Amino acid sequence: MKYKVGICDDEIITCEKIEGMLRRIFEKNNLKTEISVFYSGKTYTQYLQKGNTFDFSILDIELFEMNGVDIGKYIRDIQKDLRTQIIYISSKTRYAMELFSVQPLDFLIKPLDENMLEGVILRGLQYLGTSQEYYDYQVGQNLKSVSCADILYFHSEGRRVGIFTVKQEDHFYGRLTNVKARLPAYFEQVHKSYLVNMNMIKECRYEELQLMNGSIIPISRPYRNSLRAKILERKMRTGGSHDL
Repeated sequence: MKYKVGICDDEIITCEKIEGMLRRIFEKNNLKTEISVFYSGKTYTQYLQKGNTFDFSILDIELFEMNGVDIGKYIRDIQKDLRTQIIYISSKTRYAMELFSVQPLDFLIKPLDENMLEGVILRGLQYLGTSQEYYDYQVGQNLKSVSCADILYFHSEGRRVGIFTVKQEDHFYGRLTNVKARLPAYFEQVHKSYLVNMNMIKECRYEELQLMNGSIIPISRPYRNSLRAKILERKMRTGGSHDL
């Protein structure tokens, strides 16, 4: 597959350097990429308004008119896009609280270090999964298919299973055990009635999870220790972070 990356920075030289780094990183890891460069937040969002999306958005925070934080809020709040991995870049370090609501993948200080950028990209790729992973289900006579990377969670009520994605929800007849058997490894059972996409977890508390879209999912006692262990394992493996 080809991963789409958008760069937005008002410094031409910075964009050229980042683009060069990205091409080397993707080539080194035997991955294909399509890179688009923008020099203002306005042109970036105009491109998104046409229905385009990116797997990675690398955004400078200090942009004129519409800054990187505004773009991130547009992606998350207007487009309802929780999948895009947002990487902020800046020469300053004072933006941590402003970025919290956008849930970026990371925040890197200029000038960028290529090895550090590679680590962030590889972590983002794990969160994205692969676009070839789809879950197929039947509603009445209709066969439907949804990208696994876009699924937030499954909720079972009796013989009906709800499938909740970043943009919609649907229901079909089935059993949660059969659903889990057909899902990628990043889906985890946290309750007898809930299967959760681990990549969509924003915060893990003792008795509940908060997902990227704000949904609260209960964690039942038999799953608490194993779930926390798996989140810690992912954190150690990828260098990412979840609040525990």
